[in-house]
Amino acid sequence: FFSVKLASESRDVKIYAVEANPSACGYLGANFRLNSVKNGNILCGAVGGKSGVAQLYVAGNGVNSSLIPRYVEEYSSRAYTLNVRIYTLREIFEKFSLERVSLVKMDVEGVEEEVLLSCRELVSPERVEKWIIEVHPPYSSPSRIVDLLEREYRVATFLDYDIPGQLFIYAWPRR
Repeated sequence: FFSVKLASESRDVKIYAVEANPSACGYLGANFRLNSVKNGNILCGAVGGKSGVAQLYVAGNGVNSSLIPRYVEEYSSRAYTLNVRIYTLREIFEKFSLERVSLVKMDVEGVEEEVLLSCRELVSPERVEKWIIEVHPPYSSPSRIVDLLEREYRVATFLDYDIPGQLFIYAWPRR
């Protein structure tokens, strides 16, 4: 939803969306077509710390699907599992020939820290201007993610007490 909303409101931006769940990826493509998103690319696969193939644990409610089985069991119920292609953030940059992006919005259901640690060279305003990261403790450590980002960015966190098990980290250049 985030990528479609952004693309529909900012026609001059290019959107690269990565979706792990194949059926959700199909819906994303349909949503791009229905909303006339012509400035977007969709990659069906998961973002992780290591490339390869891994099991995606698909949640009964869909939105809590994850590469971490405990995460799914904590927030939903497991409907089924399937093998998905895992891409590192570095591979996504290479695949789309991206030198610099304005914003990375990351929601990877528990593997946020692993993703960032695997691509430290991208954690720089010269490569990624801003970050919005949905963090799911205890599967990722908000303090370690903040520590990693604070080297190059100003950082703020947002916790909604009505939504347990997640918080948002925002990072933008220090200028």
